[in-house]
Amino acid sequence: MHFMHFMQRSKLRRGAIVATLVGAPTVGLAAWFWWIPNAVSERAVEMLEARLGVSASIEDTSLRWSGAVLEDVRLHGEHGGLDVVVDEVGLRGGLFAMASRGADA
Repeated sequence: MHFMHFMQRSKLRRGAIVATLVGAPTVGLAAWFWWIPNAVSERAVEMLEARLGVSASIEDTSLRWSGAVLEDVRLHGEHGGLDVVVDEVGLRGGLFAMASRGADA
């Protein structure tokens, strides 16, 4: 009886370790390729619109170790007349700060 209980606990412990070893990298990759780029892009659009008073859009965001690259940044005047397209804009800083409200610059 005691041996069976030990074996069940051992299987649970092994399952928890495997889940951690598989789950942590999966969550990290999802953050790197989806959550952080989307959050950085949304934050940049908010900042551009608030500071410049224009409509802004960003086609793609690529992460780098020291920041991010915004690709195909478009600025449109609210009342027409202004139409700006920038191929790439490099951002330097902490990725999590850029993605959250921690970066006001």
